[in-house]
Amino acid sequence: MRSSASVAFQRLGSIIAMGLVLAGCTGATTSPGYRNPASRGFAQDAMARGPLPVVVQGTPYAQAEMRTTQVVLDNMRRALTWTATPQLIADPALRPTAPFYVVMTFNGGAPDANVQCTISPGGGGPQEQGAVQLAASFCGGGSLISTTSGWIDRSTGPDDPSFARLITQATSDLFPSTWQPQPGVGFGVGIGSGGWSGGGIGVGF
Repeated sequence: MRSSASVAFQRLGSIIAMGLVLAGCTGATTSPGYRNPASRGFAQDAMARGPLPVVVQGTPYAQAEMRTTQVVLDNMRRALTWTATPQLIADPALRPTAPFYVVMTFNGGAPDANVQCTISPGGGGPQEQGAVQLAASFCGGGSLISTTSGWIDRSTGPDDPSFARLITQATSDLFPSTWQPQPGVGFGVGIGSGGWSGGGIGVGF
């Protein structure tokens, strides 16, 4: 008869394997940089007054610039589940009059986030197999508030689910919750005075 600890380990293996499969399906990876814990509050206050400008730089997909911009805005809105007013607009002309804005730079290498907030020209064209690199920053008054980067190895166009996932993940990175639990795994075994033993395992996110 298998011990409860052995069964727990097998279940954990199944959970991890499922997570890896799902990650492989979406194909998107992000890596947050500096993030001001007040960034969500700044964005929420800004969107309560009007649309938050989003500057899109680069053309990751040939002849699909307008569609790419629309997909970026749509998937950013999907990630803003914490506000009742997810107002966004793609219009760099609003930047000088708006205290807060987001810059999304595609296929432009690894731009300095502080420079990115100055709306310096950036971004590049399509890459082989539809690979996309993203540098995203949330800025206020020309200064950095939060930043993240990400990539997908391949995609078929702006409507590819992996591209959508890249945008939603990056948006979530830019506006973290004030309290951010860290993932962890724990395992424990106990033996009682009556001869009974028990095992426990947990995964936290």
